[in-house]
Amino acid sequence: MSSYEIRFVRSDQPGFHYQDDQVSVSAHGLSHRIPSYAYRFVEKTQSTQLNQALLVKYGVPRGELWGQLQQGKAVTLEDGQIVQPDRVKLPAPSPRIAVIGGDNDQPGLLLEALKGAHILVHEATMTQEVWDKGGSVWMHSSAKMVAEAAEQSGVPNLVLTHFSGRYRLSPDAGDASVEVLREEARGYYSGHIALAEDLKSWVLNREGDFTAQ
Repeated sequence: MSSYEIRFVRSDQPGFHYQDDQVSVSAHGLSHRIPSYAYRFVEKTQSTQLNQALLVKYGVPRGELWGQLQQGKAVTLEDGQIVQPDRVKLPAPSPRIAVIGGDNDQPGLLLEALKGAHILVHEATMTQEVWDKGGSVWMHSSAKMVAEAAEQSGVPNLVLTHFSGRYRLSPDAGDASVEVLREEARGYYSGHIALAEDLKSWVLNREGDFTAQ
């Protein structure tokens, strides 16, 4: 059995940042009774597609050399010219960005983190009516509060989560259904709204379509 090093990194710290060859993650402080953070995930994209017009312009013959350039390797032509892969690759696709928040009663704190984001996942624990009657003491957000922040930021997709136990998943539960939270948010937000459920997943494609799986 081989051994390997385990290194623990505290993500619940101001200024936290993580990066590898697939994603960059940063932490953003929120407002709650105990320390709470949101995390901004930025996809790292790479260009693997070659610009065939440039390959012809530089005189790179089709075949093995094209494959080497696609793998990120420089090639040397018969006349001695060196062609670097960055010169003949198409631009990398734009990164997809998601912001996932923890407990928070001030959604506006995320406006900076939401710049350029495609998805916000944020709690909507109760309606504004319940919040106004004393829900503020728990330091959670209403559907209205998070919807207003999402609309101000321009993020196109909003996933509501962390619902109070007073709400049920059944759409037939009337005022006790989580659908009342969706409807409240819809009054203040013009983007796409989804309600989180255990084990439910969504996909955001390169064209910006956000769909449940």
